[in-house]
Amino acid sequence: MRLKSPFLPSSQSFEAAKGSAMKVSRSKKFSDFTLDELSHLAAKAMLPEKLVLDTAKQTATLT
Repeated sequence: MRLKSPFLPSSQSFEAAKGSAMKVSRSKKFSDFTLDELSHLAAKAMLPEKLVLDTAKQTATLT
Protein backbone atom coordinates (compact mmCIF):
# COMPACT_ATOMS: atom_id res chain seq x y z
CA MET A 1 0.00 0.00 0.00
CA ARG A 2 1.36 3.42 -0.92
CA LEU A 3 0.49 6.26 1.40
CA LYS A 4 -0.05 9.73 0.05
CA SER A 5 1.29 12.77 1.82
CA PRO A 6 -0.82 15.90 2.20
CA PHE A 7 2.46 17.83 1.87
CA LEU A 8 3.51 16.41 -1.51
CA PRO A 9 1.81 16.79 -4.88
CA SER A 10 -0.60 13.91 -5.49
CA SER A 11 1.72 12.39 -8.10
CA GLN A 12 4.36 11.72 -5.45
CA SER A 13 4.24 9.14 -2.70
CA PHE A 14 6.32 8.63 0.41
CA GLU A 15 8.41 6.11 -1.53
CA ALA A 16 9.26 8.71 -4.16
CA ALA A 17 10.22 11.25 -1.53
CA LYS A 18 12.19 8.79 0.62
CA GLY A 19 15.54 9.99 -0.75
CA SER A 20 14.79 13.65 -0.15
CA ALA A 21 15.79 15.32 3.08
CA MET A 22 14.96 18.63 4.66
CA LYS A 23 17.75 20.98 5.58
CA VAL A 24 17.87 21.82 9.26
CA SER A 25 20.03 24.88 8.79
CA ARG A 26 22.80 24.70 6.23
CA SER A 27 23.08 20.94 5.77
CA LYS A 28 20.88 17.90 5.29
CA LYS A 29 23.16 15.68 7.41
CA PHE A 30 22.17 15.35 11.05
CA SER A 31 25.83 14.66 11.88
CA ASP A 32 26.55 18.25 10.79
CA PHE A 33 24.14 19.58 13.43
CA THR A 34 26.59 21.26 15.82
CA LEU A 35 26.56 24.15 18.26
CA ASP A 36 27.67 26.33 15.34
CA GLU A 37 24.54 25.27 13.43
CA LEU A 38 22.42 26.08 16.48
CA SER A 39 24.06 29.51 16.66
CA HIS A 40 23.23 30.03 13.00
CA LEU A 41 19.60 29.00 13.56
CA ALA A 42 19.33 31.25 16.61
CA ALA A 43 20.56 34.22 14.60
CA LYS A 44 18.14 33.41 11.76
CA ALA A 45 15.24 33.20 14.20
CA MET A 46 16.43 36.30 16.07
CA LEU A 47 16.67 34.35 19.34
CA PRO A 48 19.29 34.93 22.04
CA GLU A 49 22.23 32.68 21.12
CA LYS A 50 23.24 31.96 24.73
CA LEU A 51 19.71 30.85 25.65
CA VAL A 52 19.49 28.53 22.63
CA LEU A 53 22.92 26.98 23.24
CA ASP A 54 22.38 26.59 26.98
CA THR A 55 18.99 24.94 26.38
CA ALA A 56 20.48 22.56 23.80
CA LYS A 57 23.32 21.58 26.14
CA GLN A 58 20.91 21.05 29.04
CA THR A 59 18.60 18.96 26.86
CA ALA A 60 21.48 16.82 25.60
CA THR A 61 22.52 15.98 29.16
CA LEU A 62 19.02 14.64 29.88
CA THR A 63 19.24 11.95 27.22
